Amino acid sequence: MRIIARRTLREFVDSLAGQKDQPAVKAALDAWFAEVGRAGWTSTADVKRLYATASIVSAEVVPSVRTVLRA
Repeated sequence: MRIIARRTLREFVDSLAGQKDQPAVKAALDAWFAEVGRAGWTSTADVKRLYATASIVSAEVVPSVRTVLRA
């Protein structure tokens, strides 16, 4: 899977600097990036099995940020 908005997510995490939740948000997103990088998904159904709340937008998958942050 290709993450097309990693920079945007990094900028979001950076914008939280100084807030108590920033380290937890950064850790959750880093773990999610690593998980996606290792995933051998071949279809959107594979993604939905792991991330049931992900939205399928044509051929693109949009995860629920809430799901990522709970991981």
